[in-house]
Amino acid sequence: MELLVSFIPGGRAGRASMPAQGAVACVDPDGLSDLVRNRSYVVLDCWAPWCAPCHILGAMLRDLAPKYPEVAFARLNVQAYPEFQERLEIYGLPTLLAWRKGKLVYRVPGVPDWRTLKSMLDELVTGE
Repeated sequence: MELLVSFIPGGRAGRASMPAQGAVACVDPDGLSDLVRNRSYVVLDCWAPWCAPCHILGAMLRDLAPKYPEVAFARLNVQAYPEFQERLEIYGLPTLLAWRKGKLVYRVPGVPDWRTLKSMLDELVTGE
């Protein structure tokens, strides 16, 4: 199944079967489901355009994505999908979610510091 994505940087919308390595993809809920089902490691940034801290976290993820090619990085605008926000119990923005082999293993509200975020990603891929 194809995902509707808009790759960051570049911002061009298009269709792709998976996000490019080292990129952060904007996905819809269906696209996220496909990622979680088909990729071993998925990190989702739940954000909204009006949320200033969300833009900070987005920049951090864009910097880190090339260092973790095994991780699918994605962003989902919860303002556009309020039912998704409710279903995943997102109560504050930004919220970072991470899945390992289909299982939700991290839920991080707010903007973590650089060291915490990097440690989380290291633990995600090593399973430790």
